[in-house]
Amino acid sequence: MNTLFLFAIAFSTISANAQLIDTNFTNPKCAVYSGKPQNAFCTRADLPNAQKNPSGPYQKILNLIKNKNNRSLTLGTMTFSHKDVAAALCEAVKNGVKVTVLIDAGAEMVTADMVSACGGEVFKVGTAEADETRGDLHHNKFLMAETSDKTTIAVASANFSNPGLTINHETWTFIADTNDSVFVKDHKCLTEAVKVYRDNLGKFRQDLSKCREARGPSKIESLFVPADSAKLVSLIEQKMKKSSRVLMTSNRYSFDRITNAYKSSASNDSRALFDDDLYWGGIQPTADYPTEKVDALKVAQLEKAGVKVKFMQTSFGAAQKMHSKFIVFDDMVIVGSGNYTASGMGANFENFYVIRDAKIVEEFRAQFEYLWSIGSTRAQMPKDY
Repeated sequence: MNTLFLFAIAFSTISANAQLIDTNFTNPKCAVYSGKPQNAFCTRADLPNAQKNPSGPYQKILNLIKNKNNRSLTLGTMTFSHKDVAAALCEAVKNGVKVTVLIDAGAEMVTADMVSACGGEVFKVGTAEADETRGDLHHNKFLMAETSDKTTIAVASANFSNPGLTINHETWTFIADTNDSVFVKDHKCLTEAVKVYRDNLGKFRQDLSKCREARGPSKIESLFVPADSAKLVSLIEQKMKKSSRVLMTSNRYSFDRITNAYKSSASNDSRALFDDDLYWGGIQPTADYPTEKVDALKVAQLEKAGVKVKFMQTSFGAAQKMHSKFIVFDDMVIVGSGNYTASGMGANFENFYVIRDAKIVEEFRAQFEYLWSIGSTRAQMPKDY
């Protein structure tokens, strides 16, 4: 039976004001590679099998796009390189679906241009030379599919690329809600504010604030950077002081306020997992990736604060990354598109989510433990790059 049909049945059985949250992790199953932890390191040869996984995000994203009941589809991403996704969006356009793509202005546009050429709307967001100090990198990552009676939003740590949908270590969360819910309206407000953004972050914040509605009780709350940066950072700091566990994953790391919060945390289980770029960046940094040297230093400071750290050995040649970005507390998880850096927490366009549902929190805890089990300590990392 079609996955989306089952998804619809499950949604129909809950109350009109409830959200259905379906977590999904790439967790690739890859060949055995000498000297590498099983399923941590994957190559391009593992892509075909990863795409065939019926419960993986690749198939679920295509099914979501191909739903014949869709009225509109909105894709937000930093980069967009998956041509299967582009082809599915073009087929949706042919079927009368309104398709919108929000992409960073500095990204490669070949795939986005495919969608534009077939009748979809493409909005290039920010400046092509966005940098750490300026900060208008379009780093939102979501796909919103609206039908006549509900909207499903897939939010991710991943870009819409082949590795992002298959062999990267990524988090995908599918949220179904009514079209008039605060959660759905938030994302429509975000879309409209980003579409009209013209080099003025202050106006972006105002546009978003005017559009959004007052909050009510919800299992999942959306926080959009930079508009909600202060609230997001404050929430993380507060939870870290009180939670007995703080389990973090991030592709990059350089945010001192989180390091300082770890120092004053009540946690007796403080762990963090990063891509191995943040290990090698401290040993042999390259001119192409100067920020990795800084990130490596910040990770070392995190360890001095008492945090246990591991690195995921991934494949540079396959553009594979440990790209998950979430923090698990006792009763809450924060997950989203942004890395735990100054730009990710305060300057880029990012979509974060606060999930307070006990079942989902447990799923993220279990996911962290799985990633931790295939991660490597400093002592376990190879001697040579």
